[in-house]
Amino acid sequence: MVIPGSTDPADENDFDNQTQRVHPSSRPNQESQNGSSQHPSWNGPGGWEVYFPDQPETHASCAKRAQTVNNLKRFFLTDEGQSILSAIPTVGFTLPLDYATMSETNAPPQLSTVAKELQLHPDETLATLGLAAARAAELLAAASIQPVHLAITRENRLWPRLYNFNPLTALRGLRGNSVGRFVAVRGTVVRVSNIRQQLVSIQFECARCSENQFRVFADYKYSVPTRCTTDKCRSKSFQPIRDTAETVDWQKIRIQELKETEDDLQEEGRMPRTIDAELFSDLIDTCIPGDVVTICGIVRILTVQKAGFNRNANCLYYIYIEANSTATSRSKDNVSGGSSSGVPNAVEEPEVLAIHRVIREVIQEKDPFSFLVHSAAPSIYGHELVKAGMVLSLFGGSPKERIGPTGSESVAIRRDIHCLLVGDPGLGKSQMLKSVANVAPRGVYVCGNSTSTAGLTVTVVREATGDFALEAGALVLGDRGVCCIDEFDKMRAEHGALLEAMEQQSVSVAKAGLICNLSARTTVIAAANPVGGHYDRSRTVCENLKIALPLLSRFDLVFILMDKADAARDRFISEHVMKVFGMRTSERSNGGRWREDVSSTAQGEPSVRIADEDLPLAQRLRNMKVTDPLPPSLFREYVQYARTHVHAELSEGAKEELQEFYLHLRKTSQEQAADTTPITTRQLESLIRLSEARARAEMRTVVTRQDARDVIEIMRESMIEALTDETGVLDLGRASGMSRHKDAKRFVAALHAEAKRKREALFDRRGLKAVAERIGIEGERFERLIETVNHQGYIVKKGVRLWEVQGSSFADGGNNSQARTNTVWRRTQRAMTQTQDLSQHSIARRYRGRESFNFMNRTLDDDDDD
Repeated sequence: MVIPGSTDPADENDFDNQTQRVHPSSRPNQESQNGSSQHPSWNGPGGWEVYFPDQPETHASCAKRAQTVNNLKRFFLTDEGQSILSAIPTVGFTLPLDYATMSETNAPPQLSTVAKELQLHPDETLATLGLAAARAAELLAAASIQPVHLAITRENRLWPRLYNFNPLTALRGLRGNSVGRFVAVRGTVVRVSNIRQQLVSIQFECARCSENQFRVFADYKYSVPTRCTTDKCRSKSFQPIRDTAETVDWQKIRIQELKETEDDLQEEGRMPRTIDAELFSDLIDTCIPGDVVTICGIVRILTVQKAGFNRNANCLYYIYIEANSTATSRSKDNVSGGSSSGVPNAVEEPEVLAIHRVIREVIQEKDPFSFLVHSAAPSIYGHELVKAGMVLSLFGGSPKERIGPTGSESVAIRRDIHCLLVGDPGLGKSQMLKSVANVAPRGVYVCGNSTSTAGLTVTVVREATGDFALEAGALVLGDRGVCCIDEFDKMRAEHGALLEAMEQQSVSVAKAGLICNLSARTTVIAAANPVGGHYDRSRTVCENLKIALPLLSRFDLVFILMDKADAARDRFISEHVMKVFGMRTSERSNGGRWREDVSSTAQGEPSVRIADEDLPLAQRLRNMKVTDPLPPSLFREYVQYARTHVHAELSEGAKEELQEFYLHLRKTSQEQAADTTPITTRQLESLIRLSEARARAEMRTVVTRQDARDVIEIMRESMIEALTDETGVLDLGRASGMSRHKDAKRFVAALHAEAKRKREALFDRRGLKAVAERIGIEGERFERLIETVNHQGYIVKKGVRLWEVQGSSFADGGNNSQARTNTVWRRTQRAMTQTQDLSQHSIARRYRGRESFNFMNRTLDDDDDD
């Protein structure tokens, strides 16, 4: 609690003549300040003064208000009203009310009237509801019908909390005409401040006559009385009596708008709108950064103060929301932290009829999964298996937990499927990422060359009050959604921040004295360009991207896209591009059958599947022709419904297929070199997640054998492209990023064997190249290999195009030092002989030139003598 010790003359306004507005759930106990320690009756004048301190109940202007309170009290005393009062919690004393029920046509007339008045006159309506409920609860408690309500006192006022208020107001719709209205907004929490205690009221003592003066602070703005209320005292000096201070818990959050509708998606290119919301009392700690929250409250304004003497003379205001209720989108099995308000979830799900119609339309397709794959990125031709893997990443695996050994604790198992696209430029990687972010229920798209570590995880910012607050980054904002990262190779400094988020599904923060753990259950789909602009198969994925192996192992699927020359494929791509750019707007598909009215949905039986399940998945995807793809908005609702309501389990056939493939990988890994990356249960868990996603894509709760086969085909495609070397051989060791290390070991061993055979550790470039060619290393690999082994100290350069093998018995410090000395002496003598020959040749040339010059001089002298 902060109470200023001095008064600025600029702040001395006639506050007594202003309208005092205090948060109703924290109004001061005026009678207790006068010395009364007894709890007044809610049905008496004291109860009225708590909610309406301006005028007494007997005043003529309050007759209509008093009548409304009595009507609501009689309703709460009925059986239907008592069922509503039974929802009052024992701690906090709040009354949760469902606005949707109150506004129904068959709702009681008392509640219907309140629902109509709430939007325009929220302060008076909420106070009326609270007083009527408190008076009814007091009567029920006195009759021992609901004795729990005996605990309601003046300090624990009953205040209604309204949920499911409609319609939802977009943040861009909050304007000046919204001030003072009751609204409901929805967005993502991007910043949460610390909990503070705001001063509500306090008594001041006059410094001259010691008269006490009680003061209530509107909007929690501290101000000192301007004059003493005693007739003969004109003192303007007051001291606060700190023991009489009343405070309320306060917290401020900032929410950012969601892009859920087509109108939101069409407004790309501008700054996302944000708004602050103030939470009080039991609403604090109900949300954390990254939560999708629906806030119902009253729109308020606050003066923007400027520095200087005339800082209060400012006509600028900023809008904020005084929250009445909050509801987050957390599910029962995925609690992301913080405290739950224990109220119905106000996050709206898609319309039941509309989403059921979409599900029926998709299921009736001859191959639903192929239809979804082609609808994900219809503008990109080809890459069918790549798009299939990205669609599976959208659906994710089924939520599950791993029970500890004692059975008392459980650990959530990762359900997200991470995907990495690596390939040459111009193959549509960025376009596929944007398409996936567009159809994801909660998608975040970022570019690696303009992203920092704090922008990915969490930022600690200092507010104007001096406190620190947490501001969520892309991974936290994409919680239970998808985060698409383009130009992944341009953010090598930020790769370390992804390790914890991709595996542990959380982000740990320890900055500025704040230590916390935020949820980041985000599916990461990244795209990267290889070093040099072209993928080199002689290098591993780690070497092509310059990323560490631990980060690469986090990705369940790694697709390599290469621009190969293929006449048939090039022709199809060119035809597709010409068709897209040559088609008029009126001829393009506009989702005609998806724009039909919900009531016109056919109730016939699903069409017969004509897709041949015996064909490979890639062939089925190529055979599928989609002329009217699923619109992004309906695709988004389809995915959201599957992620929320469909939980798939493995069948016995699927378990056999996955186990057989996993054991085959284990065997292949053991048969190859010992330094290959081991095939562990991480790969098996990836197969399970992909299989569950394959079943959820068709709204099935059982994973079939065919689902497992499709997933194995996608996994094989990913492994073959990523682990095949330039000779076409599948090498599991290439996943470890150690292909150059293996070549270096073989090369150094061959050099030692050659040095032992020649009894000499010195090699020129021709000798090194001959040894490398014998073990199959040629071309650019040889150049890189020489640089690698020289940098690691296996060979040391001893002269021009001359290297010495270290560790050999014929090198410096070896056992055969005499042979080494003789070899060096012979090479030195040979070099000196060559130097002497060159020197003698140069001297002879100079001598011949001098003799010719002398001869010419003698000839000229003889001519002069004649």
